[in-house]
Amino acid sequence: MHHLSFKLKKAFLGLSLFVFITGISYYTYKFITVNKHYTYLLNPQYNEQTDLQSAYEIKGNIVMLGNSLVYRVHWNELLGRSDVINRGIGSDIMAGYLTRLQYVFNVNPKICFVEGGINDLAKDIAIDTIVYNMRRLTDTLECHNIKVVLNSTIHVAASYPNSEEVNNKVKELNKRMKLEFPNNTIIDLNGIIAPNEVLEAPYAQKDGIHLTSKAYLIWKDKILLTLHNAQI
Repeated sequence: MHHLSFKLKKAFLGLSLFVFITGISYYTYKFITVNKHYTYLLNPQYNEQTDLQSAYEIKGNIVMLGNSLVYRVHWNELLGRSDVINRGIGSDIMAGYLTRLQYVFNVNPKICFVEGGINDLAKDIAIDTIVYNMRRLTDTLECHNIKVVLNSTIHVAASYPNSEEVNNKVKELNKRMKLEFPNNTIIDLNGIIAPNEVLEAPYAQKDGIHLTSKAYLIWKDKILLTLHNAQI
């Protein structure tokens, strides 16, 4: 009887240990799984900037929508116009753009230039997902009678971490954009600043992803030509 009781206690302890370890494994797995999926809400700049943008009331004919490549520039000064509104947020992804479109609609623009995709690729978001979100974004803007001009995703410089892998993804994304958006104007800077599918040194900041003034002057000319053709 004593021997049986000992076996039962041993079995109970073993079962308890199994449940305890399994519980730890479950919560560890759950934590890892949840954090594998990046969301724009993990970007502190998103929360800060959308809060600020909710306070702005100025109207403008032109909206620049994008990530830090848009956010860093004073577009009114660069383009020599007073009707350009900056809606760039550093580190933002396409899903983030979609959830802050009210700050584009509030401006009542005639045209919206959309730049993005590189942060999605850096976060290992699938190209199918990026294109899907880009389609939703474009359709939603056009339903509000806003002309949409897309920007090809810009290649990174050789100094950027895993640049070859990233640039291969950029190349694939840009191919998909041309196929998926045949009716939209697509501004392509890569032909000039990244002719070999690598952002060239004169156009790249030290981090290998952000742009110098030389790149922005080329971008400026393409935007002004697009505005001229659209009579805006």
